[in-house]
Amino acid sequence: MNAADMRLDHIADSLVSESEHDYVGVWQLVRRVSKVCDQSSEEAIRGMTLELVRRLLRRGFVAGRLAHEGGFEPWSNQNPDAVLERIDAEWSALGHRPGIDDICWLNLPTSAGCSQATSIR
Repeated sequence: MNAADMRLDHIADSLVSESEHDYVGVWQLVRRVSKVCDQSSEEAIRGMTLELVRRLLRRGFVAGRLAHEGGFEPWSNQNPDAVLERIDAEWSALGHRPGIDDICWLNLPTSAGCSQATSIR
């Protein structure tokens, strides 16, 4: 395992712990990845962020959005490749790094009250 993989695993571990208290936004992943990438290109940061999302999905996270009335609404298609393609496409459409309300949030279903979630597209 190389240094970048170890850093991503460390970030993923910390996000599992954080998910016990709150949902995790893609913008937070970007921020963490950019700190460990130092002066890497935007393309490298994006690639590492997408790899981090893949690792979180493998750990049981689901992608979705925050509901207006509170709670979490997972996307209807949780296939990892589909989730990554959607995040990548929405990131491209933004034209900049995602901010707090951009793209999606991630939730570990046993965390943050996801039992009340309903699926959305």
